[in-house]
Amino acid sequence: MKRFINVRGLSRQEHEEMNNRTATLVACTIASTLWLYPIPASAEECQADLDGSGLVDGEDLTILLADWGRGGSDLDGDGFVGGSDLARLLADWGACLPALGQCEGYGVSVVGGEAYLYSHTSLGAPCYMCTGPGFNGCTTNFFLEGDFYLMPVNLAPGAAFSLGVQCGPNVVVNGVVGDGTDCWVRASCSDGVRNGFETGLDCGGPDCGDCPTCSDGFMNGDEDGIDCGGPECIDCSVICNGTPNPDAIASATNETLEGAQDGAIRFEFSDASDRSSIQFSLDGGVSYPIQVPDALGTHVVEGLAPGTYEAWSRWANGDCPRLLGSLAIAEGPPPPTCSDGIRNQGELAVDCGGPCAECPPNTCGEVPRVLYPRPALPTAVIGAEHGHGFAIDLAEDLATVSIRSGDVVAIQSGGNPDFEFFCSCNQVEFHMVSLEDLAQVPEPCLEGGDYDYFVRYQKQGNTTDDPGDLYVYSALFTTAGERIDPDNRPTLITEGANWMRFRHPHAQDGITEAVFDAQHNGDLLRNLDRFSTVFTDGPDGLVIDPRLTRGNANSVHPHGGIDNAAVIRIDYMEKGDASPPTYAMSAGEYAGKWGWGNIITYEITAVTGGSGAQTYNTFQNYVIGQGLDTFGDPRNASAGRATTNMVLPGFGSHKQLEHDAVFTQHLITLELEDDVDDFLEGHHLFHGVRHRANGNDPGNILGEIQIGNNSCGNCHFRDGRGSTVIQTARGPRVPPPVYGSGLLEWIAGREAGLRWDGEVETVREQTIGALAEDHGVEFGVSNAINQAELDRLVKYVEFLSVPARSYAAHDDGVVQAGLVKFIEVGCASCHSVTQKTRSDAPRVFRDIVLRPYTDMKMHDVTGTPFRTPPLWGLGRNMKLLEENGRALLLMHDGRARTLEEAIAAHGGEAAASRAAFNQLEPAEREALIRFLESL
Repeated sequence: MKRFINVRGLSRQEHEEMNNRTATLVACTIASTLWLYPIPASAEECQADLDGSGLVDGEDLTILLADWGRGGSDLDGDGFVGGSDLARLLADWGACLPALGQCEGYGVSVVGGEAYLYSHTSLGAPCYMCTGPGFNGCTTNFFLEGDFYLMPVNLAPGAAFSLGVQCGPNVVVNGVVGDGTDCWVRASCSDGVRNGFETGLDCGGPDCGDCPTCSDGFMNGDEDGIDCGGPECIDCSVICNGTPNPDAIASATNETLEGAQDGAIRFEFSDASDRSSIQFSLDGGVSYPIQVPDALGTHVVEGLAPGTYEAWSRWANGDCPRLLGSLAIAEGPPPPTCSDGIRNQGELAVDCGGPCAECPPNTCGEVPRVLYPRPALPTAVIGAEHGHGFAIDLAEDLATVSIRSGDVVAIQSGGNPDFEFFCSCNQVEFHMVSLEDLAQVPEPCLEGGDYDYFVRYQKQGNTTDDPGDLYVYSALFTTAGERIDPDNRPTLITEGANWMRFRHPHAQDGITEAVFDAQHNGDLLRNLDRFSTVFTDGPDGLVIDPRLTRGNANSVHPHGGIDNAAVIRIDYMEKGDASPPTYAMSAGEYAGKWGWGNIITYEITAVTGGSGAQTYNTFQNYVIGQGLDTFGDPRNASAGRATTNMVLPGFGSHKQLEHDAVFTQHLITLELEDDVDDFLEGHHLFHGVRHRANGNDPGNILGEIQIGNNSCGNCHFRDGRGSTVIQTARGPRVPPPVYGSGLLEWIAGREAGLRWDGEVETVREQTIGALAEDHGVEFGVSNAINQAELDRLVKYVEFLSVPARSYAAHDDGVVQAGLVKFIEVGCASCHSVTQKTRSDAPRVFRDIVLRPYTDMKMHDVTGTPFRTPPLWGLGRNMKLLEENGRALLLMHDGRARTLEEAIAAHGGEAAASRAAFNQLEPAEREALIRFLESL
């Protein structure tokens, strides 16, 4: 925009001619004198504003021209007005800048107490930077960062300086620290220096908060009270018409029971001289019905209904009204009953004893047995062979127990297995005893009649960052029913499917669990063998027969029932003393004889697939007498026998990449190689990952390929919950985790579907709906995804498993106590501990006992009914988000950021449970939170 100069006494034509000449002169002069006469650093340096208007314009030019050849408007200090003064005026043309400091391309910057001498690269490279005065103390100890050469200097706020830059601008920089701002980095509102656009020390201007005043309603600056005291404000004793303000602290107490209308607001205040009474308002200052002597110090308003109250105070004559804040009184829980699913009102157990009916005799302690106990192996006869492993000898009266073990246990443990025996009659509380010798079974197990049990022992060590990886578990056993003779039993033949990996389990130099192309070389995911394994498990021992395929160079999807790759070796039972792992036994496909219910962990090594390199399976766990499974503690196997348990590296170049794959694993109940292949291909569709073309192609980038205008993984981070709230047609929603969705679809007796509103019945329906709503892709109309790709995307989500909790989750007892409190306060009334999948489900999902912590029903806890979200995997999901710097959002709309906030946000049907949680002792509340964090 052209700025017109108006010189008095000239005609309009003469004005326009002068403006045109001046515009040309401005352009030329500024171009040639930009560094000679830089933009002014401060209003004080805006010398060309000769008329003091804050604007360098035609009025100033008129004044300067009138003084031409004389000294009146001398800008450069040479004693007379000439061409250099005109150049300075034209360089300053326009509005005078606020205090900007030394922005000429060189100067001093002070931020956070650190001072730097700087010079812009456009001025040339300095030969030396000097600590002064002037060109003294010169050194080459400076560095280039971005477009500036920098040298730290020792200067304090308010200190004068004289620093030199030789070569480059070749200048001496003089000034006072804090008078200007910095041009290398932006001024901070907490650096203790008045700089930038601040109007006060670290305050004011467009960037910082308002500077404290004596009328802002806050105690800040040097004040001794709100807007009083200190060197600037009125004395606090006389601030309001000669007395202090009627300040008070207001706090609210919630309604005790639904409908009681016994909420309360408490006011705390001080006795002020020359004042007799203080008044309070709860309706925003409209009325002040409450008046009490200020000498009382406190006053409680009782009998308040649930709601929000805006509290004000003032002196009795109406002086000095003050806003105290908005206070909410929450609705109370319903009165306790003997059928509310909560242990309250003096009950001895949940809904029995005390004022309720007597608790049934012979119960398993105070916590009932879970609704769906995990199936367990029958107890073996005493004296059964232990083979390489161990055998448990449980006395006929179930009161004593001992253990015998073989050679592999001795090697794996370094001779000190330290066996432990755990038993429970409810699959909630397990009781432990050491098995050094013949041990007494813990009394609580015996009192409950039949019980379930498992054992575990320690390996030589552990190289991961999960302390639970130190342990080797047995299967879960039961004392109910007849015993079995493992040495005279039918042979069990089962199958399982998986995929070969680039590196050993928990390797430090590549990936095993992450579903990507190789990280340590140019190998490709599509070159890896998808394989099935047949397990033959009988009295004579265990045979592991993997059906491995070796293709031609760079052949993809090498599977399909072809068994043409020989096993190099199968290693058994990791010792835990190294990474990659070392083993207690190496053998072929015949694993030998093992004890009943022993869990055999193994690794296959073979040249398979299309890469021509050795490949390996991830750790797989076979249970003697049962098939593929995870471990015997039912509390830790969230997805039952479909649970994945990964041993992830504790250090190494790809540790985080491996840890980020904690949810990106398929159910271990898969039996078909094609299902594994669909899962792996579906992963890349879901997460928008492009398959690398070759080893030189970087690839492995999440979200690079979109379906329509989005990638599924953009919302469901690494298959877990999202960290941003999405605005949907149904309102704001946090993207829920997708792991375990296929199992949830088949839960027996479920009343709600898979979406927050429970309206979607199947994973396929949810996938098609999400593509339309979140990606802008109408399946069958858009060509963004075809039928084969949709099928793979659906199978990926259906087959996602739920990872096991840490083996050590219950070691300190706090987590177990937290689960008990979780049940006692009624959380489990909706977040049901156990569920079971249907008997008519596809084989992959059929008859699996789960621990999802949901009843798959609709409940109203926030004013609108929503499906009870599963809590399985919650703790691992929280850790995943934290490690990746992502926010934790809880509840359907992300209104809670912590577990405590989520519990506090439960009202409606959950109000009683919320109240019961709040009434727990602090240690009990902490235990419940620790339990949730362990999931």
